[in-house]
Amino acid sequence: VLLALLAAFIVWLARLGQGDLKEYDIFFKQSVAGLARGSEVNFAGVPVGQVSQIVLWDKDPEFVRVRIKVQEE
Repeated sequence: VLLALLAAFIVWLARLGQGDLKEYDIFFKQSVAGLARGSEVNFAGVPVGQVSQIVLWDKDPEFVRVRIKVQEE
């Protein structure tokens, strides 16, 4: 029980350093080859987040929905 509590505490501490993240969906009609879950998201050359999900869009499978998580600031 103590080990489980210690592990949960460590995970909680690690999440404090991430800051607040916002999620955005980007839709592509072309190929997203070379893009993968966990890929870095850059803004003006500065890393600001990562790709969290890549799926075909349910409403129109011609589009690929890419969900990104970026730092709020």
